[in-house]
Amino acid sequence: MDVTIRLAEQADEEAVTKVLRRSITEVCYPDHQGDQDILSRWLANKTAPIVAQWLTSSQAFALVAVAGARPVGIGMLSRSGEVLLCHVVPEVLGKGVGHRLLYALLTAAKEWKLERVFLESTATAKSFYLRNGFEPAGEPIVEGGMWGYPMQRRVTSSDSFNPTGFSAAAPKLAG
Repeated sequence: MDVTIRLAEQADEEAVTKVLRRSITEVCYPDHQGDQDILSRWLANKTAPIVAQWLTSSQAFALVAVAGARPVGIGMLSRSGEVLLCHVVPEVLGKGVGHRLLYALLTAAKEWKLERVFLESTATAKSFYLRNGFEPAGEPIVEGGMWGYPMQRRVTSSDSFNPTGFSAAAPKLAG
């Protein structure tokens, strides 16, 4: 499968919203177990207007994984180094798309000279992050009826983050 990673644009808002909602509903099923209350809370802010704000925020850097002309993944990193999003649709799960998105975000973190990146993982994604160099960064927590796992990963000058299919330098954030 030919997938490219590119900067997200405001025009991606509808497609990215669909990616997020499908990933949460289908891929993250083990986290919510189909509980409609949990799922409703988790999806409440995954709307096109809110996603458009995220994609254009000066406080975050967002990337889209695209297969053909169709977005199949979204990754987002905050100025402080928090991996805010790393989601893919079920069809590309296990095909390296999430890995490439994550490493493109790590490229940005390295360029911004961040010492570490951090996140709160779902139970579903925990093994993915462990395989990609993250380690536990605190006790698990229960939030919104689901388990969350604080994790972090050091970013060092000797790290090389050049995933296949991502050649554009991460932009510097203004301000």
